[in-house]
Amino acid sequence: GSLPTEKVLSIAISIKSKKMKPDALSKSLRSCEIPVLNYIRKDKVLIDFKAIPNEQIKVLILMINQCLK
Repeated sequence: GSLPTEKVLSIAISIKSKKMKPDALSKSLRSCEIPVLNYIRKDKVLIDFKAIPNEQIKVLILMINQCLK
């Protein structure tokens, strides 16, 4: 990134499933109608809120609900 030595505070949600492996869960989120950017760390899928504007939080919730059924 443009500030590789700088740390930016952020909050992320983590998702872990008993039915899906992290790779499948991550792929499902990226394949949504509106793709949900995420990454995997320690067998959990994380969605970092620094990449999501406040006005898109409702869309994020909708996509998570649609794509992880």
